[in-house]
Amino acid sequence: MGSAQPPGEPRPSGDTGPVEQPSDAELIAATRSGDTTAYGQLYERHVHAARKLGRILARDAAEADDLTSETFAKVLATLRAGRGPDLAFRAYLLTTLRNTFYDRTRRDKKVEFTDDMTRHDPGEDFVDTAVAGQERRYAARAFHRLPERWQVVLWHTEVEGESAAEVAPLLGLSPNGVSALAYRARERLRQMYLQEHIADSPGATCRWTADRLGARVRGGLSNRDETKVDDHLEECTACKLLFVELAEVNSGMRGVLAPVILGLAAPAYLGGTALKSAVLAGWFGGVGVWVKSTFGWIWRPVNWARRGIQQMGGKGAAIAGGTAAVAGILALILVANNTTPPPEPPAQAQEPPVEDEQEQDEDEQDEPSDDAPDDQPSDEEKEKQKDEEDEPDPPARPTKFSVGTDLTSADLTAGGTGTLPITVTAPKQTTESGSAGPTTGRLAAAGPTTENLVTGFNPRLLTEPEDVMTLTLSFGEGISSPGGDAGDGWSCQPGEGELTCVRAELKPGQSTTAQIPLDVAPEVTGFHDIDVSVVSDNLKGTKTLRVPVAPVGMRTAYASHDATGVASAGNTLLTCVPKKHCRHAAADNHTSVMKSYAAEDHPGGLDGGNAVSGARLNIPAGAKVLWAGLHWTASGHHAMPDVKISTPGGGWQNVGAQRQFSGIERPVKQSVADITGMVWGSGEYYVAADKHALPKGIFKYAGWSITAVYQLPGAGPRETAVYEGLAQPRAEDTLSVSLPGAGESQLAYTVWDGDRTLAGDNFAINGTTVGDAGNFAHGVSESALEGADWNTFGVDVGTAEASHGDDAHATIFTGSDPLEIGVLALSTPPP
Repeated sequence: MGSAQPPGEPRPSGDTGPVEQPSDAELIAATRSGDTTAYGQLYERHVHAARKLGRILARDAAEADDLTSETFAKVLATLRAGRGPDLAFRAYLLTTLRNTFYDRTRRDKKVEFTDDMTRHDPGEDFVDTAVAGQERRYAARAFHRLPERWQVVLWHTEVEGESAAEVAPLLGLSPNGVSALAYRARERLRQMYLQEHIADSPGATCRWTADRLGARVRGGLSNRDETKVDDHLEECTACKLLFVELAEVNSGMRGVLAPVILGLAAPAYLGGTALKSAVLAGWFGGVGVWVKSTFGWIWRPVNWARRGIQQMGGKGAAIAGGTAAVAGILALILVANNTTPPPEPPAQAQEPPVEDEQEQDEDEQDEPSDDAPDDQPSDEEKEKQKDEEDEPDPPARPTKFSVGTDLTSADLTAGGTGTLPITVTAPKQTTESGSAGPTTGRLAAAGPTTENLVTGFNPRLLTEPEDVMTLTLSFGEGISSPGGDAGDGWSCQPGEGELTCVRAELKPGQSTTAQIPLDVAPEVTGFHDIDVSVVSDNLKGTKTLRVPVAPVGMRTAYASHDATGVASAGNTLLTCVPKKHCRHAAADNHTSVMKSYAAEDHPGGLDGGNAVSGARLNIPAGAKVLWAGLHWTASGHHAMPDVKISTPGGGWQNVGAQRQFSGIERPVKQSVADITGMVWGSGEYYVAADKHALPKGIFKYAGWSITAVYQLPGAGPRETAVYEGLAQPRAEDTLSVSLPGAGESQLAYTVWDGDRTLAGDNFAINGTTVGDAGNFAHGVSESALEGADWNTFGVDVGTAEASHGDDAHATIFTGSDPLEIGVLALSTPPP
């Protein structure tokens, strides 16, 4: 006969339940909306943990059940009032239970007379609460600086000892996702915990070493840095202690995290006296064996210091390696150096900036609130409150990071590795008088109380400035990051779908740019969403960036969310011999000899050593040119370093190449220059080049194009990007760019080496053909001043418009005509 499943206990692994379960966050949100059934699910999911802690704190089972029921009632009232946690339900529940127990104890104030002290004095070694409390504060500061999602996964995996499969429903993730999240959270906690100790390390040399101790423990340093760290550790006892403390965190965190939430009940909650001894009396116990075997040269001075403490007598002799030993070792260091501890800086009495009422509610959930007082305020208090309400509110102070990116500098290409610059700017925070003020953490009491030292760290006791900020990026499928150094102090963890980077916090008004390395799959092109979040202790900022990804073989020359259209114009710099056949429909550079071309009606001021041609650029009247680029190309192995340009109403100006591209499949060179300041609007533009630098003979081609991006007042903004390069897709390949938004798109293109006698090349947007079907690139530029029937011999420049639905693609098929795609500009509706 089977036994019933106890309510609130975890489901055995053999049971089968629904695959999809609501996460704690979803149940909390439903409870706030009045769904009592959702709170019942939270009760069943977490009541076993509450009962476990209640039995430890209370004198008997009945009192434990009462304590559990009262705690759940308090948390329910808090959630219905719009306060409380958004995700970390269990940690909040256990903290509430502990505070409820302390409130009961203070109210009852019962005194028990007994001659049996075994119940109250189990004969354990003395533990210095001051030193133990300091270590708990270090752990608590590090833990509470983590995002709430990371706190939850650490608590359930490290403290509760639950598997990834058991934690997955709480967070709404897959087991693999939980494992990856736990890995990143553990690594970040180690860094934050070490940083708390580093804050007191003196001197630049010690700080350089302390910043690399974590990597030394995990074997992540180069040989040169590893030798430098080891040499410093041989000479510096303080840094040796930092190293041993980091090794303790690196080997396991249950004993570090549990007191943050449970206080002195942590040992019993975690499972018995053996673990209690490890938590409260063993800083160097379990990890000592590992450190001794791996870094014996560090362990020798630690043992020397331990023996010195035992020889001192008194309390020091009674300690066999507990947290009080840390205080003894530090005391010996201070005596040996004949120094005294530096005085603590005074706390800054400045309130943290508040963004709005919603931000205040988020801060209030850091610590569960006590019961509201039953007494009503007196008349005098009511009058005082009224006076305070009548006072004008102080000027609002900015509390958000500004987050942005330079779209043109987003060097992302399909099938390659590029960088995405993310710029974060801290607000220029001011005091009420308007002068710049210091950035401080949350303020509460002037300092830790005896109760805080015994029961655990209160997160509202942070009084010093934060020193770390976290940047999190979330991107879609097909984008990942190798992590590593992102410049300007940023360090990133590898990730797929999500990336986390950290660096020192900014001062008010400062900016920083992280060069985020990203790997992009070949099928990912066009504009894509990247969600960015920046968090420090009292500042945050979020933004969704629409970032362009260039197709394979190209790069982003310019991108904008404010542009409304694109335009292009261009012409050839070569013509055929004899000239009378150049306009024949069958004329081609595959069948004719090419030589330099000079238009008869070009502007004066040139000598006979130049090839020159003109084209008309059409830009809507009243439009503002946001960007313009000049591209010129010649077949062969030699690039043209400069050309001349004549603009409407202006003379000739020299233009030098700012960047160049070389063909891989076939020899060709393309040069590029930004000419935004030279292009004002519509008109005839001429380009001239040294004819001696141009190729001659059969199969040769050379020409130029201008591509412009403009903004027309009154027209709706479009996602606009200009991709440039020398993409050379093979016959069986295509070049494609995704167009996620539905509507009418405008495009401009420059294609080299298109032949009239070779067919099969095509340009289409979701099946709608652009240009001539079956022979898209055939030596035509409708903007050429010689007319639409003018043969441009391997130079195709044009614009087009096409309507399409969602998730469309602009695709170029080369067929049997090898092409060099020099410029592809797309202006499309946003999704």
